[in-house]
Amino acid sequence: MRVILCTLNSSFTHSSLALRYLRAAIQADWPDHRLLEFQINDDLRRVVAEVGRLQPDVVAFACYIWNITATLALATDLKAVLPELKIILGGPEVGPRAQELLTEHAAINYVIQGEGEQAFPNLLQAIAKQRQPNDIAGVYYREEVGQIGSTPPCRVTTEQIPRPYCSEDMSELEHKLVYYESSRGCPFRCTYCLSGGDQVRFLPLTRVFSELRLLLAADIPLIKFVDRTFNCNPERAMQIMQFLLAERRQSRFHFEICADILTDTMLDWLITIPEGIFQFEIGVQTVNAATLQAIRRHMQWDKLAQSVSKLRKANNIHLHLDLIAGLPYQDWAALQASFDQVIKLKPHMLQLGFLKVLPGTEMAKQVQEFGLKVSAIPPYEVLATNWLSFAELNRLHVMEQLLEYYYNSGL
Repeated sequence: MRVILCTLNSSFTHSSLALRYLRAAIQADWPDHRLLEFQINDDLRRVVAEVGRLQPDVVAFACYIWNITATLALATDLKAVLPELKIILGGPEVGPRAQELLTEHAAINYVIQGEGEQAFPNLLQAIAKQRQPNDIAGVYYREEVGQIGSTPPCRVTTEQIPRPYCSEDMSELEHKLVYYESSRGCPFRCTYCLSGGDQVRFLPLTRVFSELRLLLAADIPLIKFVDRTFNCNPERAMQIMQFLLAERRQSRFHFEICADILTDTMLDWLITIPEGIFQFEIGVQTVNAATLQAIRRHMQWDKLAQSVSKLRKANNIHLHLDLIAGLPYQDWAALQASFDQVIKLKPHMLQLGFLKVLPGTEMAKQVQEFGLKVSAIPPYEVLATNWLSFAELNRLHVMEQLLEYYYNSGL
């Protein structure tokens, strides 16, 4: 059985960590497989031709808010060209919409909900044996009577997470943005995020160091850690960063951190490291107390501001701070207050984002409570709230463009 792992990346410089996990999970039992990465702007006819030329039996797509529309079109055309093809969707965009997608899109055979490292190889076994996957955790499927069957999502242990990278990958990744995961899950419960509510699982440091050595030896230009809160275990985070500094040759590293939980020990060490090696993305989102309570986000603004100020004074780490417009209880004045507080810290980059009401999140259940008017089209951006009109959010989009052009560009 020939299996194709496929995705549409948002840029030609990006690479798919998810597909490499799945490849590692199936390569022993399914040697006839290929990993194909395209870009969201690629001509879909060409993608159909390239995938179809391989005459696959199964194609599995990694789906996200930026590629789901094109992926569904691609799947539909592939099914028209190869009617016997089995198409599997997985990823954070499709799990919460699995029932809807199978109901509305005849080309889709299966949707994997949740983590796929166990569900995907088990599903391939079921397909090969031509049986229903009704005993495989995390799979939505079509029952013979035309109904949609499902099983509870699968949550894997750290021992079940395969090593995503191998030495053969390095030549094709040497000019790419490479993603790496040293922990899975998030200790926080923000209502707009899909990562909350899951206990954090940490990969053993011996394994982390071994996998990172492979990437460092290849001089990958930028390694982006996808850990949702990299420093939630401060001692472990510092051990990893110290290892990277000791072992690196040319690589740089990007982390998502919570600045208000940075310890004094870590801060005192961070301000001593060489310039240009680390990048920190810090999600402030808002400083408005009512908004923070509504979205269940715990943040100590004074501690965050103190930590960022200390790092900014050292000026050796690129600091990228985020705000979100469209959150509950955030009117124009509240957003302006958040903006004024953050801009005073003089981050190297300040990103003004807009609330995405993702299917499956707690926020998606609260749209009526907060008067959220939300686009039905991915990325599900908020159009208006009880506190900000459509016109005001449009003005904020113009401000975001000005921010990018004048502040973030360094002009």
